[in-house]
Amino acid sequence: HRHNKQLGIVPCAAQMASVNLSRLGGSCSVVRPERVLPSQLPAPQRVAHRWSRLVRSAQITLKTPDGTVTLEVDEGQYILDAAEDAGMALPYSCRAGACSSCVAIMEDGQVDQTGQTFLDDEQIADGFILTCIACPQGDSTIITHMEDEMYN
Repeated sequence: HRHNKQLGIVPCAAQMASVNLSRLGGSCSVVRPERVLPSQLPAPQRVAHRWSRLVRSAQITLKTPDGTVTLEVDEGQYILDAAEDAGMALPYSCRAGACSSCVAIMEDGQVDQTGQTFLDDEQIADGFILTCIACPQGDSTIITHMEDEMYN
């Protein structure tokens, strides 16, 4: 994508948003390009505005009872879905971030699991994630099958 230095925008950002919205079944008619200078954004959004640093895919290493596997996970793809696409059978139940069946522990890296409603702040601080709703935010190492560990 070409970056317009004068305006501080990526011209096709609205197109990228439309494509992602379409994939989720949303209406693209609400996406409109907006010309905003990075200096006009609050500090956290300035960092997110650096388009060249967006994660397009990540390498995740899953440590399972059957061994260790490394997978490529596309941006926005749930860890559980990526594992299934690779032929792995990880535990799950609700696929909505509302139970503990798919719980895992982040050994290294970060995930976005803002859609989850099950884990409390202490469990998240301890590194627990829900693979059904977690999207990696870069390369990560994850220990799967940790439901019993969470309750001990």
